[in-house]
Amino acid sequence: MREIASGLLRDLGCEVATAENGASALEALAEGVAFDLLMSDVIMPGGVSGVDLARSVSVGRPDMAVLLTTGYAGDRMGAAPADLPWPVLRKPFQIDQLADIASALLGARAPAPEKTRAPRRRGTGLSAAGE
Repeated sequence: MREIASGLLRDLGCEVATAENGASALEALAEGVAFDLLMSDVIMPGGVSGVDLARSVSVGRPDMAVLLTTGYAGDRMGAAPADLPWPVLRKPFQIDQLADIASALLGARAPAPEKTRAPRRRGTGLSAAGE
C-alpha cells in the first residue's frame, strides 16, 4: 500500500519520502526534514500506530497536515474515525479522492512562524504504511 500511495502522491506532483513503519517515520521526522503532509496507515507494525504517529506530529509540528488511511473499522483501529481529529481515507480509495483530500489539507494548513520553520519544498510528504 505504501508504494501505491507514494505513486499516487508523485502523480499529483508531490515529492515523497517513505518509511516502513511508525518508528521509522518518527526517526525521519526527528532528523528535521520538513514535510507538508503526513499520510499514514492507522494500523502499522513496530509498536507505533498511525494514530500515535499523527499525535506526535500534531504536537511537534502543528503546521504539518495529517491524513490517515485504513481498511479496518471499529475496535481494530483503537478509535472510531469520527473521534479522530484528522481525516481518515478508507481503502480502497481512488486517486481523485486522494487528490481532493490532500489538496484540501495542504491548502488549509496554518504556516509555522518563519523563524522556526525548516526549509521546505512545496508538496513534500512522508508516507508510512503497514496494513
